[in-house]
Amino acid sequence: MRSLHRLSLSLPTLLIILLLLSPAGLSSPDPSTTPDPVTPAASGPLHCLDPALKASEVRAEALEPLLLEPLREANVGWFLVGGHADGGGGLPWARPLLPGRGRLRDAGGGALWVDAAVVGDSGLYAAVGRGGQQQVVECFNVTVFLRTPGSCVIPELLLTGRVAFISQSHSIQCTALLQQLAPQGLLSITWLKDCEPYEGGQVVGNNLLIPRVMAGDEGNFSCVADFRRFNRTWRVSRTRHIRVVIPTNEKPPTVLIPSKNATMEAEIGQRLHVPCLAFFGYEASLMPLMYWLVDDKFVEDVYNASDVWEQQARVVNESYGERYVERPLELTSVTARHVGREFTCIAMNAFGFGRSSMFIVRKEPPAPSHTAAVAGSLMGCVALLLLLAGLLYARRIDLLLFYRDHHHHLHSSNNNTADGKEYDAYVSFCTESPSPGEEEFALKTLPQVLEGEFGYRLCLLDRDILPGGAMVEEIIGAIDRSRRVIVVLSPAYAASARCGGASRCELEAGLHAMLASGDTRLVLLQFLPLGHGGRGRGRGRGSSSSAAGPALRRALAVLPVIRWRPSDADTAPSGAFWKRLRYAMPPRPPRPPPARRPERRPERRPERRPERRRSEEERRRRPMGADAEEGSSS
Repeated sequence: MRSLHRLSLSLPTLLIILLLLSPAGLSSPDPSTTPDPVTPAASGPLHCLDPALKASEVRAEALEPLLLEPLREANVGWFLVGGHADGGGGLPWARPLLPGRGRLRDAGGGALWVDAAVVGDSGLYAAVGRGGQQQVVECFNVTVFLRTPGSCVIPELLLTGRVAFISQSHSIQCTALLQQLAPQGLLSITWLKDCEPYEGGQVVGNNLLIPRVMAGDEGNFSCVADFRRFNRTWRVSRTRHIRVVIPTNEKPPTVLIPSKNATMEAEIGQRLHVPCLAFFGYEASLMPLMYWLVDDKFVEDVYNASDVWEQQARVVNESYGERYVERPLELTSVTARHVGREFTCIAMNAFGFGRSSMFIVRKEPPAPSHTAAVAGSLMGCVALLLLLAGLLYARRIDLLLFYRDHHHHLHSSNNNTADGKEYDAYVSFCTESPSPGEEEFALKTLPQVLEGEFGYRLCLLDRDILPGGAMVEEIIGAIDRSRRVIVVLSPAYAASARCGGASRCELEAGLHAMLASGDTRLVLLQFLPLGHGGRGRGRGRGSSSSAAGPALRRALAVLPVIRWRPSDADTAPSGAFWKRLRYAMPPRPPRPPPARRPERRPERRPERRPERRRSEEERRRRPMGADAEEGSSS
């Protein structure tokens, strides 16, 4: 029942919509009333199909009454005409319209009244005299428009062309059509502005009076009127656009650009654009006129149109009827014939003209400037400095190591001659269940490079601390005698339960020594990423420390980490890894010069006595027999 009730309520609305959209209005030909062959007697209304015969344009809004009123004769008959006079696109036809049937009424004086016009009522209507010749009195071209949902204005029915002056009073009249529809007067009139009730004026008769026009009064004003006719109340509306302008200007225009006797520099052969901008006040029939003169002659009388020409005038800005209009002059190529001539821009209106002249002067070639060279040199210096700064930053560790190695006397407070330290670094790693390769790296690779190549002295638990003593005291003592504590990080080292208590003790002792005295510092070497079990690479300082203990997490949070990458060139002693490690280590103590071995002097043989030399010489000189005799006698 509820749904049927809704249907019954919406049925009138549906009927109205179908009536508006139905093409079967008065314009649809009725085969029963339209003669099949067009007889001469019916040829009178067909004269309205002649293009040379101008029909009166009648526009109406759907659901409003339509009134067709001939002006020349009252005794007429009405026909609805269709088709084409030449027969193309359909044979011409004419259907008589009988007032008193359907929605047609006789409005008196030969006028035809149509109740609640619909879109289908659009068409060509002919008022034909009732004489024997059926001469056409007047033709009406009727167009019925349907209002768009959500809009209160039909653009095709909007009346334009009315202006109101600021700070003056203005009266808006209801259209003359309302007086034709309601000859006995109107019942009521309501004024709307932009579809909203307007309360800024006074209703005087059928007119709206605005005492003082303001800028905000510009818009669409609608007159909605109620009247009675044929014992029935009707409502019609018409909308007019009101344009607010400044009062009519009675002064000549002003040329703003170019300024008076201005000059414009141009090089020979250059294309030149010469602007001209003028201000025009409001005029009811404004026809702005602008043109150029060359030495008080028209441009086309001096130059060819292909060399110098004027562009079309164009409105660049408009506000309240005041306009800024430009008309520039174009020069294809500046020549000597253009230099020094007087170019004048003229602007005219009904009250006079304004003018302003300019001259084209030759632009001399610019003198050679050293600005570009100086700027280029400065940019080159800046680029060189930036490059040098980048190289210094990239090689900062190498430079610092070079400076430290060659100026070790400045860092004497850090070497073993002044601080009483015995070791340069204590090496801490996971001694129980180490990660793959960790023990070899700590016990072989580090000592081989740091001690063998760079001359540091390391303290290794298994090598430099004698067994049998108190392990904790020995570790703390060794760390106190070391300048650095190198912690080899690995997944095994992070898992304290797996690594054992020695590594945890070494880490805590190193942190305590660093915080207590500052003489000992921690150096964190990441041999393997902590969070990947020895596989893959860590990214960042804290991303792989979730498995570490609290002491290691504190160290990772504040201390830098040096990462070991065996796939890189870091395995070489000159690689980036060893440079970063040397930078974290204390300055290397100067090596004592090699001991000079004492020179070995040749041994001197004792000199023989002279008597013995002489006796030998005498013996050589003696004959062989004398020696024999001497021996026998003896």
